[in-house]
Amino acid sequence: MESLLTHPTRHRQAFRSGPISGAQSLRSLGRKQIDGLCDALGIDEQRSRALATFDTMAHGWADRTTDRPALTSDITDDSSPYEFSLGFDGRTPELRLLSEAQGSEGSMADRWNAAWQMSEQLVQNFGASLVRARRVAPIFEPKVNGLTFAMWHAASLRAAQPAFRIYFNPQAKGRAHAMTSVLAALETLGMAGAAAWLKSRFAQGEHNPLYFSVDLSDGPTARCKVYLAHPAATSDRIDSLIAGTGGHEPGDIREFCRTMTGHTGPWAKRPPLTCLAFRQGCDLPYTVTFHIPIRCYAPNDEVALERISSQLTSEEAVLYGRAVRSLARRSLDSSSGIQTYASVRREEGRKRMTIYLSPEAYSAPLRSTGD
Repeated sequence: MESLLTHPTRHRQAFRSGPISGAQSLRSLGRKQIDGLCDALGIDEQRSRALATFDTMAHGWADRTTDRPALTSDITDDSSPYEFSLGFDGRTPELRLLSEAQGSEGSMADRWNAAWQMSEQLVQNFGASLVRARRVAPIFEPKVNGLTFAMWHAASLRAAQPAFRIYFNPQAKGRAHAMTSVLAALETLGMAGAAAWLKSRFAQGEHNPLYFSVDLSDGPTARCKVYLAHPAATSDRIDSLIAGTGGHEPGDIREFCRTMTGHTGPWAKRPPLTCLAFRQGCDLPYTVTFHIPIRCYAPNDEVALERISSQLTSEEAVLYGRAVRSLARRSLDSSSGIQTYASVRREEGRKRMTIYLSPEAYSAPLRSTGD
C-alpha cells in the first residue's frame, strides 16, 4: 500500500507468471479465504456480513481469474485488488476488507468513476453516507499522470452493521501538492484546528501524505484519517512528533520498531507510516496508529508471524497463527509477503494491533528484489 511517487525505490516481490494451483475466480478465492479466516478466528457472526460486503466490493473484477492480473493494483505487491486485515484489542477479533474498484480500462479516470459507482452500491446495500466524501472529492480527483491509485474502499465488520470508509490519494494533483490537499480537505470538513496542528508538526518532504480517508458516516464520531510516510525518520523522531496525542505512550514506537524490524530506523526499503485520526470539534488526533511494513524487514512470513504474535495475548496469538495459516497457499518460511504491515495504537485504554494480510491471489513470491 504505497505509492511509487512517494517512495520510488519501493520494495517489491518477484512472482511466478502462473497460478499456484489452478486458476479460479477472484470471487471464489476471496470467499474461500473469508470462510477460512472466520473459522480460524472463531468469528462466525462476522461471516455473512463479510461475504456480503466482499461480494459488493468485488464488483467489477470478481469474475477475473487468478492466472495473472488483468490490471495492476497498488493494494498488494502482486496486484491482488483486495486485502484483509485483522484487529486484536482484547475483545473479539475484527475482520476488515480493503478493495479497489478498477473499471475495465484501468486508467485513473476509469478507476475514479468505478469507485463512485461502488460507493453508490454501498449506500444502497448498507446505508453508507457519501455526504462528507462528496465534499472533499474535488480536492482528490486524479489530475496528473503516474498515480498508482484513485480511490479505495475499506470495511470494518465487527459491528452488526459494516462500517465503511474511502481512501483518497493526496498526490492526485501531484506529489508537491499532497500536504496542501490534505490541509484543504481537513478545512473543508470543518477541521481547521486539526489542519493547523498537522501543518505545525509535519513538514512535507520529511513526512509525505500517502492516504486521506473519510468515514462513510454522518454521525458525531465520524473520522477522517491522514496517513504519513516517514522515509528518513527514526522511531525516536516519530515518537517526539506525536508525544502526548492519541493516547500515545512514550517509548511505545521504539519498542514496537525494535520487535518488528530489529532496529529503530531509519528504514531504507520502505518507510513506516503514521495514521492520525481526527474527529469534528477536536484539534488533536484522538488516535495515532503506527504502521511497520514488516514484509520488508522479516526474512519470511514464519519470522513475521513470531514477531507479531509476541505482541498479542497468548489467546490472540493462537487465533492469529491459525488465521495466517488458513490464508497461506505456500510455506510461511519460503518468503515474506502475506503479512504486509503490522500496526499498533492505543484507544480508550486498550492497545490495538492490526495486521494487514495479502491474499496473494496471483502467485507465490519467489524472492525479494529492489526495482
